[in-house]
Amino acid sequence: MEFKTTAVLKHPQKIVWWTMRDHLPEIAEMQQEIQSVQEQEREHPAPGQTRVVSIWRAAPDLPGFLMQYVKPEMLQWTDTAIWKDELWECHWEISPHYLSE
Repeated sequence: MEFKTTAVLKHPQKIVWWTMRDHLPEIAEMQQEIQSVQEQEREHPAPGQTRVVSIWRAAPDLPGFLMQYVKPEMLQWTDTAIWKDELWECHWEISPHYLSE
């Protein structure tokens, strides 16, 4: 499944890029339906590239009757992102923690 989205931010590109790459956990704290984003790993596999592995935990505002069926692991996933500075590209893979097989 492929998703594509476009957002226009009226801020300098470098500032937005570095903020998203280097401060995602702090940004996530400001999002209503995200419980947390915890960085698990960060490395530089090549010059100008940053690989970041993060664990996301969602906290959606679900109706009470659904909460008895929704387990916490259903709302968690691992995000592995490769940030390519020179190209201004970020490629990522998302792996759910529930029914991942």
